[in-house]
Amino acid sequence: MGLTPYKDGEYVLPYGPQPHGAGPGNQFANVVGVVPAAPGSDPAAKPWVLGAHYDTVPFTPGADDNAASVAVALEVAARLLERPVSRPVVVPIFDAEEPPYFHTELMGSVRFVEDHIGRNVHAAVILDLIAHAVPAPGLEHLVGLMGAESHPAWADSVRAVAQEFGPVISLPNEIMADMSDHYAFRRAGLPFMFASSGQGTHYHMPTDTVENLDLNKAARVADLVEGLIRGADAVPFGGAQPHDTGQIDHDLLLALLGPAGLAGLGINSSADVRAGLRRLVGVLLQPGR
Repeated sequence: MGLTPYKDGEYVLPYGPQPHGAGPGNQFANVVGVVPAAPGSDPAAKPWVLGAHYDTVPFTPGADDNAASVAVALEVAARLLERPVSRPVVVPIFDAEEPPYFHTELMGSVRFVEDHIGRNVHAAVILDLIAHAVPAPGLEHLVGLMGAESHPAWADSVRAVAQEFGPVISLPNEIMADMSDHYAFRRAGLPFMFASSGQGTHYHMPTDTVENLDLNKAARVADLVEGLIRGADAVPFGGAQPHDTGQIDHDLLLALLGPAGLAGLGINSSADVRAGLRRLVGVLLQPGR
């Protein structure tokens, strides 16, 4: 693609070894490239991170979890190569997101943050489970964005992409807590945005195949992610600034469901939105029942 190797002329950053493994073939490895910033940009500008994991649960094809997200990350990287933003975009494809390594020190994103990029991050955009229809009638095209609470400046970008590429809802981390690699960036105190359609019907199943992907939705997510990065490229994040997102959570739900839909969930103001989102999340972003 023409991405620059991340470190010492190499794309592959091995770590490990895997527990009970033997030999170099049993190491973990993140694969990382960089989209250079636009010519004339500030050389000291902190980079974006645009990432997705490439490992799968054993015995599952992993088309939605998580090959589609890898494809979207690479597609957005290709667009940014053609029309760069004002800061570099680091594109890590992570190992070891799935169990038994999830939320352990062997998780690829954890190792990448702690061993390599540290706090030298403008903001991270992480993708997982983005190419399936949400198993709820009328809401199949929905995309969840988590992380607006990591910085108040996210609100404008999220509103903009929701208006252009919706339907989109905003979910606080307390409701959909750390379900993917954004965990490593959140715990490091970095601004993050996590895009996902949750756990669909084929989640961790042998049926997670290309035939069951919604490729039009994946293409829309690519547009959405590109919009997020371009829209917040000049934002002076300066690290995470946690805050309450009740207003934007409410507004995006209102746009999605309308006043009658909110009333049906007992949501009469932004103060009620947490309870309403908790009622919705089991239907909207969890496996179909």
